[in-house]
Amino acid sequence: MKGFLSRLRFRTTSRAERILSCRRHLFDSDRSRWKGGSILPIAIFYLFLSQMMLFGLIRVYENQLYLYRLTENHYKAQTLLAYTDYWLQDQNKASAPENRIVPAMLSFEEGIVHCVADESGKVTATVTLQNAYSETLVVEILSPE
Repeated sequence: MKGFLSRLRFRTTSRAERILSCRRHLFDSDRSRWKGGSILPIAIFYLFLSQMMLFGLIRVYENQLYLYRLTENHYKAQTLLAYTDYWLQDQNKASAPENRIVPAMLSFEEGIVHCVADESGKVTATVTLQNAYSETLVVEILSPE
């Protein structure tokens, strides 16, 4: 019986020590600092990366929209300049250099074309669209000779 009681006491003491050691570790600040808490830095890092990717995608689409608008304005301006060139060539194909017709301004639905003629027979046409985009073209009117 003595051996049985000593084993029982040993087991009880061992279990009690384990319980006490667990309770001690729960409130021990040195040990609880390293037990967990690594999910918060991972979550913050994940949010940071996802925000960077989102802002990068937004920047790409902003640049694409800017280039689309710039290309659209360029083609509108080139269309108006091409029509102005055609109009000037058509109106002045049979006229002498001193009798050329050069309008000061041609007005279209998309914008206005200002024309300035110089003495060498060249016309500088500047188109200004409604959204303030402008381009310039120098047109040389051909002589009927």
